[in-house]
Amino acid sequence: MDCFWKIEPLKDSSEFNHRLLVKLNLSLSDSTEFVEVCADNFLIRNPQCHRLDTSDVGIENKLEFTVWQIPGLPYLDKIGPVYIWYHRELSPQEIINNPNIPRQINFNYEWRGECKCGDVHLKADKNNWNVLYSPDHPENYCPSMSCSWLLEAPEGYYIVVNISEFYTEADHDFLALFDGNDTNQKHMEMLSGMITFKNTIHSTKNIMAILFNSDISIQMGGFAIWYRAVKNDELLQNQQSTELSSDNSSSPHRLFLFMFFTLFAVIGILFIIARSNPTNNRFTTIENIFRRIFPTAWTRMFNENEEEEEGGGEGRNQVKNNFIQNL
Repeated sequence: MDCFWKIEPLKDSSEFNHRLLVKLNLSLSDSTEFVEVCADNFLIRNPQCHRLDTSDVGIENKLEFTVWQIPGLPYLDKIGPVYIWYHRELSPQEIINNPNIPRQINFNYEWRGECKCGDVHLKADKNNWNVLYSPDHPENYCPSMSCSWLLEAPEGYYIVVNISEFYTEADHDFLALFDGNDTNQKHMEMLSGMITFKNTIHSTKNIMAILFNSDISIQMGGFAIWYRAVKNDELLQNQQSTELSSDNSSSPHRLFLFMFFTLFAVIGILFIIARSNPTNNRFTTIENIFRRIFPTAWTRMFNENEEEEEGGGEGRNQVKNNFIQNL
């Protein structure tokens, strides 16, 4: 069995550049089945095609094609149709086991002008994560863009945002997040540059406003913002878990820093003491250092050998010799 669909390009659009987004959901079961989507005729040599088979069953496949159209110049019109081909071969094993295995393929498509912000109002689902991409993602966003979006959760829920990708021109292109729909208030976050996020961002209301602005100069890869609706108790639980994880992960670093600065301070003290006694011999300098750092131990050592020192200083010399040998 072979089925073909043809998606015709827009003819009355004034946009210079277009992008066609095709989303497919498949239900295939045999290894000989596949769906092929091509940006040109199947009969031409090396068409731009994407093939989906049984390994892609159960997931939504989003395919994207960029096409061009120059208004007013039909002879320069380079836009062409997109073809979808479903192919299925008859399997002898299938006839023996189950001749009526159901198959399903459904798809939808959208023509979208390049450098468009997309839908302004986005619903946050309480069961699944949705994603907001920067315009023209995964390509670089366009210059001189000004986009706004409203993420809305059901009543009694809040918005949680997880930014998995973020790369804009530092200090020139900005993304701002607001708690609620008032963009004149102080923002929750103002982001620019290349940032890796370890924590989520959450609102205290069921609406979060997002603004994105780019200048005319340099464009980067943009962003991917995943968002979902959560209840207040779930939000607090996630916050506590994140804070606990953060505290546990920072404890080894704190211990390392404490030991490093302690060692650095000891070395500094030894250096100062040594420099303050430049004319003394090696043992005298070490003796002074030991005396100043461990005065109690040195006093006890001196008292134990006081009698020997009075008898000729042999005990004190023995202490010196033992101390030097241990260095």
